[in-house]
Amino acid sequence: MVEEIIMGEEEFKGENTRQFYRINYPDAVRPRLRTEKGSFLIKSLSEHGAELIIEDHRLVEPKEAIYGDVTFHDGATSFVEGKVLRSLGDSFILHFTVGVPLKTIVNEQRYLMDQYRHVDTE
Repeated sequence: MVEEIIMGEEEFKGENTRQFYRINYPDAVRPRLRTEKGSFLIKSLSEHGAELIIEDHRLVEPKEAIYGDVTFHDGATSFVEGKVLRSLGDSFILHFTVGVPLKTIVNEQRYLMDQYRHVDTE
C-alpha cells in the first residue's frame, strides 16, 4: 500500500516519485559502464543519471568527470558523460550531462518486465 503524505502543495506518493523513471537492475543483468578510469556495474539508471557500483574500492570524488560507453544486455551501447554527485560507500551517483536516450530506457524496461514478470515483488 502506498502511503500519501501531503507536504504543502506537493503530495508524496511512495518510494519512487522522481521526475524521471529509474530502472533498478537485478544483479544478473546489470549493464556496465566502461570508462578510461575503469569499469562499473550499473545498479540503477535513468535518462539523467545512474548509481554505479565500485567493484575495486577505487575512490571517486564529487564533481569528478566520468564518461564512457554503457553496454546493455543486447550488446547495444550508449555513450554517457557526467559528474559524480556523491559517493555512497560501495557505489556512487553520476549525474549525466550526456545521458541515455529515452528509447533505450524504455527498451530496457520492457526487457526487464518480460524477463522478470514471474517474480513476486510484494
